[in-house]
Amino acid sequence: MPILSPAPMPPGLVLRGIVAEVPASRRIPPFLRPQEALLSGITGARGPRRVASRSALVVALLALVLSLAACGGDDGKEGADTETKVVDITLKDGVVTPDGGRIEVGVNQPVDLVVTSDVAGELHLHSSPEQTLPFEAGENDPIKLQFDRPGIIELELHEPASPVAEFQVS
Repeated sequence: MPILSPAPMPPGLVLRGIVAEVPASRRIPPFLRPQEALLSGITGARGPRRVASRSALVVALLALVLSLAACGGDDGKEGADTETKVVDITLKDGVVTPDGGRIEVGVNQPVDLVVTSDVAGELHLHSSPEQTLPFEAGENDPIKLQFDRPGIIELELHEPASPVAEFQVS
């Protein structure tokens, strides 16, 4: 029967009893060993805890900088977007004014449609979702609108079918 010899030992290992010990010059730092780093953080070792606290500090500072950068989008239109845009719509003898012209409004800017008509009817707003806006004969309370994204939104009268306005939202 052949005699088997143990596998050769890597250089630098010193056997002490049954457990092999790695010399200090070849040890892996604790913060590169995830299990040991977690355990040594619990037991109070200084190396991994210091690395973990530095990492936490870097992450916290990065989050702070990003949140402040996200809030800094002032492009000078702040006052214009909060002012209500009033659009007067008149329907008399089948003629509507305005007659399909473009009206510029800001994103999230309030818009009031003030409808004065000699007959009851409906306005149709080609938005997402589309909306039907009924009105009565005479002067009506303002119809309140607000657009939450940029684009062009058409407003038309149903009877008689005719364009009223195009809102250019930017």
